[in-house]
Amino acid sequence: MRKEIFFTIEVNSSNGGKMYKESITNIFKERVIEVKEFKAENDANSKVESIIYEAMNIYVSRLMTGYFELGLEATFQLHFSRILEDLLLVNTVQENERYQVLLEKNLPLDDNKNYVDIVIKHKIDNQEYLYLIELKYKKITDSATDLGNIMSYIDMFNLECHKKTNTVKGCYFIFLTDLQTYVNEPKKGTRTEVPMHDNYTIKKDKTYNVQNESAKKAMGRFLQNGFTFSSNHKIEYTHFKIDEKDYWYFIEKI
Repeated sequence: MRKEIFFTIEVNSSNGGKMYKESITNIFKERVIEVKEFKAENDANSKVESIIYEAMNIYVSRLMTGYFELGLEATFQLHFSRILEDLLLVNTVQENERYQVLLEKNLPLDDNKNYVDIVIKHKIDNQEYLYLIELKYKKITDSATDLGNIMSYIDMFNLECHKKTNTVKGCYFIFLTDLQTYVNEPKKGTRTEVPMHDNYTIKKDKTYNVQNESAKKAMGRFLQNGFTFSSNHKIEYTHFKIDEKDYWYFIEKI
C-alpha cells in the first residue's frame, strides 16, 4: 500500500511560509532519493552475494555429475564466470541496471598492478559499483602448501584493501583443493604462521608474517609489514566427492 506524507507549515509571513515550505519539500525529495539509492545498492549487494554462493553450488554440482571437468585454475575461472553471467542475467529485472562480468581486470593498489580474477561490474542509472572475486585452485600435484597459504593471504589482503574504496561494494575469496593438508590443522612451519585450516579464524588487527627464507621470498613486498586484517575471517570448508575422490572448498566474504 502506497503511503503519502503531507507537511502543513504555518507561519505569520506568507512570503516566509512559501520559502520555508519549498525548503522542507526539497530536503524531503533529496532524502527520498538518498533512501532509494541506499536501498538499490543494498538490494544489489544481497543479490550478488546470493548469486556467488549459488554459482559455486552449481559449479560443484556440475563437477560431481561430470558436466564439467577439473583442469587448471583458469578452467575453474572460466566455468565459474559463465555461471555467474547466466545467473546475473536472469536475475536482472530493472530496466535501468545491468551487470557485466570481467576477467583478469587490473585494479592497481599503491601503484602496483593487481589483476583480479573476476570482476562483476554493476551499473544502475548513473552509478557504477564493483564486486571482486579471487579464486584459488590448489591440487595435490601443485607446489608446496606453504606457498598456497601465502598466495591466499595475499589475495585476501588485497581484497580488503580494495573493499575500502567507494566503488567496491563486495569482495569474495574462493579456495578449492583436492589436498586435505590444507584442511587439517598444521603442527609446525609456515602454515602455522599464516593459518588457513578448517574452522580457523584469521583475526582482526593481528599481524601475520613468516620466518622461513623461502616463505619470505614468496611474500615479496608484503614481507616488511606482513598481513594485518581489519576484520575477522573464519575459514569453513565444504567437502564433496568426484568419483570417490575428495575435494574441499570455502568461500570467504571479505
